[in-house]
Amino acid sequence: MFEIKDYQLNFIGKKAKENNFYTRLNDNTRSYIKNGYKGSLISYKQVVDSIYNEKLNFFNDYIERYDIVSEEFISMVQLEMKFRYFVELAAPRIKESSFGNFVNNYDELTSLIQQENQTNETIFELEDYFGDVKIEDLQDENYMKFHSFKMAIGPLIRHYFGYSDTTSFSKEKFVNEKSFINENFELLTREYLLANLILEFDYKGFSLSESNKEFLSEEIKDFEKSFPNSFFNSQLSELKDRLEASNFRLSKSALNTEIINYLGDTTSLESIFGRSEKRIKVINFWASWCPPCISELKTGKSFKDRLQVENNVEWIYISLEKDQQKWSQVSREFEVLNFTNSFHLPNANKTSLVKNLKVEGFPTYFIFDQNNELVMNNAPRPSEMEIFEKIIDELTSKTE
Repeated sequence: MFEIKDYQLNFIGKKAKENNFYTRLNDNTRSYIKNGYKGSLISYKQVVDSIYNEKLNFFNDYIERYDIVSEEFISMVQLEMKFRYFVELAAPRIKESSFGNFVNNYDELTSLIQQENQTNETIFELEDYFGDVKIEDLQDENYMKFHSFKMAIGPLIRHYFGYSDTTSFSKEKFVNEKSFINENFELLTREYLLANLILEFDYKGFSLSESNKEFLSEEIKDFEKSFPNSFFNSQLSELKDRLEASNFRLSKSALNTEIINYLGDTTSLESIFGRSEKRIKVINFWASWCPPCISELKTGKSFKDRLQVENNVEWIYISLEKDQQKWSQVSREFEVLNFTNSFHLPNANKTSLVKNLKVEGFPTYFIFDQNNELVMNNAPRPSEMEIFEKIIDELTSKTE
């Protein structure tokens, strides 16, 4: 049970003191989200350490003030705080959001270290940065119930315990991480880590090359054999189907599906592809009622313009919503949309185009190479600029 008093949510009842802790903690201690990396990992760590210690001190005062003796509660909070602390170190907050908060980046720690080692006189030491954490401290299967543990363990392996000098998201890196996971974790944690290893490598563009697609498909088969009843098998099966379906050409009926620009002119993807020979094509399926779709349309115009010029990318926006008038009205509100790149697809779910591409959600991005072959469906959103640009650069380099 709870009550609202002075605009604050308060739990009441037998475990009110425990249930109210996190609200009190957030109200009385600093938040990690305001701490961004500013060029020095040591300085960043010092702030993270001070926030962590501030939260620990508040917790110790809280359990003493309210005479909390539950060992289960005390242990749970201590572990949750520790794992959250590891997240902040392993995934430094680099980018600032539109709300003034900084967002964890799970891939950049190694590159930040390399950058600092090039400019600093002293060599950065991972042991000093992470402290005395040992892999033995993270092997308890019960930790899987903590969301913060799941967030921390992957980047800790990638950037610390399983660190290697091999290229990020390469086949060698995958093999090294898989080997480390198999050697150091029991069934439940191993299942989680291996599934996420496959999914993350695919998401970062690993499966763009034919050899890597075959490699990842075999890894999925190996996972399914090792964990036949895994929760992840449905998602991995979809990925396997997608890997097998990529590098195919749209059917003639899909290419000839009629789409309409907001001047009322009718055209088709075949016509658009015909005018875009030797260009990379990015198709964005969206709808005006989809907040993430609108967010993507509002941001990154300069980034998209640069890829259009430097990498010869053509952006194609296709709305699948039922209300054509609403689409036409909303389309005119965004700089990135115009009558040459923005289209409406009537009766979308019945068309060969949607069925051929298996469009199931919004916003969805499909990338076609210069030969009009699909190389990536469910591609990262352009707002994830570093990942997206890496994929485009790899496609561009194939023709140079």
